[in-house]
Amino acid sequence: MLKSTFTRLSAVAVMLFSFGAASAQTNAAILGARLIVESPSSISGQKDFTYSSNGTSPWGGAITPRTHEEVAKFSDSLGCSTISGVTGKWALVYRGNCEFGQKALNAQNAGAIGVIIWNHTDNELINMAAGSVGNNVTIPVLFVTKKDGTDMNNQLNNGQQVFISLTNWGFGYANDLAIILGTTAASPGMAVPLNQLSGATSAAYRGYVGAAVANTGTQTQNNVKLSCKVNFTPASGGTSTPFYSDSATLATFAPGDSIDLMSSPRSFNFMPTQTGTYNFQYNVSASAPDQFLYDNHDQFSFSVTNNVFSRGRYDIVNQTPIVTGYSRVNTTSNPWTWGPMIYVNKGNYIMQTLQFALADQDTSKHSLVTSAAGQFIDAYIFKWKDLNNDGLIEKNELSLKAGAFKTFTTSDSTKKMMNVQIGDTIGNSLQVLTEDSSYYWIAVNLGTQFMLSNDGNQNYYMRAYSAAHGTNPSKDFWGPGVMIRKEDLTPSDTIKAIPFGVTTQNSGSIDSSTFDQQSAVPALAFITSMWTANVKPVTNDQYVQLYPNPAINNLNVRIALDREEDVYVKVMDAMGKQVMLEHIGKTQNKNINVNISSLANGNYYLVVIGENRGIIKSFVKAD
Repeated sequence: MLKSTFTRLSAVAVMLFSFGAASAQTNAAILGARLIVESPSSISGQKDFTYSSNGTSPWGGAITPRTHEEVAKFSDSLGCSTISGVTGKWALVYRGNCEFGQKALNAQNAGAIGVIIWNHTDNELINMAAGSVGNNVTIPVLFVTKKDGTDMNNQLNNGQQVFISLTNWGFGYANDLAIILGTTAASPGMAVPLNQLSGATSAAYRGYVGAAVANTGTQTQNNVKLSCKVNFTPASGGTSTPFYSDSATLATFAPGDSIDLMSSPRSFNFMPTQTGTYNFQYNVSASAPDQFLYDNHDQFSFSVTNNVFSRGRYDIVNQTPIVTGYSRVNTTSNPWTWGPMIYVNKGNYIMQTLQFALADQDTSKHSLVTSAAGQFIDAYIFKWKDLNNDGLIEKNELSLKAGAFKTFTTSDSTKKMMNVQIGDTIGNSLQVLTEDSSYYWIAVNLGTQFMLSNDGNQNYYMRAYSAAHGTNPSKDFWGPGVMIRKEDLTPSDTIKAIPFGVTTQNSGSIDSSTFDQQSAVPALAFITSMWTANVKPVTNDQYVQLYPNPAINNLNVRIALDREEDVYVKVMDAMGKQVMLEHIGKTQNKNINVNISSLANGNYYLVVIGENRGIIKSFVKAD
């Protein structure tokens, strides 16, 4: 059976991805440990979680197959003192006031068979440190989201019993299929404006039906069917109505370490007439009745918005991207640029705002104002045209359209959602328009210091697989990261990092490389105007001048700003990668010399970054 080509990881607060070649993963590792709430039915299903016995510093008990075990509360909901009432049950504990290890040890001493700690912040999952006493814990310790913990807590407060199951693969049943959580084929974005989708037939906006399915039972399954029903609910209210249904089938499905990618060859167009939500409901079944139904389902929602693009999930009520963790796609020693790929079907809409959050890699620091090199964040909007149709960003395929610059203040705490205004290459609140049928790479320059907010629940691999294997094959691009080089996604394909990965990223086959990054879609929203507009072109020559251009060893820069600002000067290559950064300090008018002798010949950008704005000039390094 196919060795699947991605991993489904629970998101963690700090996630650092390395892409070097590795030994082939077992499908059990791809499926990952599974926590399932069996009852009450109102909160049943698979849940995202992290656990203490996984990661770089494991502690607590390992996860083993266990079913129908009861969850209980106890006298101290925080678990920081002596507790009671959990003998032979899982202890539900609220995060805070003492170390994770102390909570777990107190529960263990009270006779608990396991611990579930629930978070006090929305969506985010973290890795738990053992603390001073955690290494004395021998029972499994899980960490769940605020929502899932609150759901269980409310049921217990209402006198309801809560039962869970937990395993690394299956539960020992003969007939047991499972949809791998989060692998259902994603929509073109988890938020796309109505003005883009209405009447759109572009391949980039097609919908697909597909998911990764595991046979976790001990018997071969026949006539396996993956079905999907899509309903639409108007934002204005009213009844949810059926919109689309489809299915994929598999004649036989062997047991054991076995996962298959099931997808329909068909695709469909959304073409809504109003804002609202498309709700996808997935189910898997076979000829033999499934003996454990709780993991046969998955669902997600896709929002048709007024003016928001987001590849990760978007909270329509609070109007912000949903963040489950923070990550960077590189080591911390080198500057890195990362962000989502957004497709715009209809142009002439004003680029207005980027929404995202950052985490400082130094977890002891709570403010983003941490050092001389960390007083700002800069992001760039590149238009990408795949000239040779290979699915990879290359230096001659990007054109810089706009920048977004944010100078931090003491109120900008780590993990705080920011709204960063987009300007043109002068950065002065000037208007830049989108163009028809265009891909835009939103490139956040994380330097060596920051990690970008991500949505670890959203995985675009299955969408890419379904698109490549459909009746009308196409490609899908999410967040560099990793792109698939060929249309046919088989284990013999190679993967390519775009736009500028380490050498080992460019040589590993899919089955010998980890795909953690595909579970970390950048949680970044791209917000445009609701209506089309016309703008006049502008020049920034009065603010920054460069000479000579082309230059050989030295570039002279004349800075003449309209006000005194704290200024940085950055050099980026044609792919948006930072190659130089210098803090100039407070200035309004200044001549500086930039030594470019160490740079390879080619096209570059010089960026003069002031306070909440940037001025970008292109130049050529030549012999």
